[in-house]
Amino acid sequence: MYSKWFSEYHKAHSDIEINYQSIGSGGGIRQVLAGTVDFGASDGPMTDEQLSQAKTKILHIPTVLGADVPAYNIPGVSAELKFTPETLAGIFLGKITSWNDAALTKIN
Repeated sequence: MYSKWFSEYHKAHSDIEINYQSIGSGGGIRQVLAGTVDFGASDGPMTDEQLSQAKTKILHIPTVLGADVPAYNIPGVSAELKFTPETLAGIFLGKITSWNDAALTKIN
């Protein structure tokens, strides 16, 4: 997304070129902390520990939202699974690790 934005910006302002490398959140954070780049993007904000390692003050500006969608392929199950906010949180936090977990079977 950033690459597209910067490309479009360059079309409108040909005297300005932004070099953005899509290398993943970890690489972007490392480069920001090392001071080798002026801009970085990450899937989530830096931790307090990471911020304390920065050579300069870091400003977080949320620019993009993403979504996660549960995908599943359970043999023998043709109905759409139901999820509650609590069960989704349990899955993403690693507390629910199997499709026959009681929290899921109770609502499906």
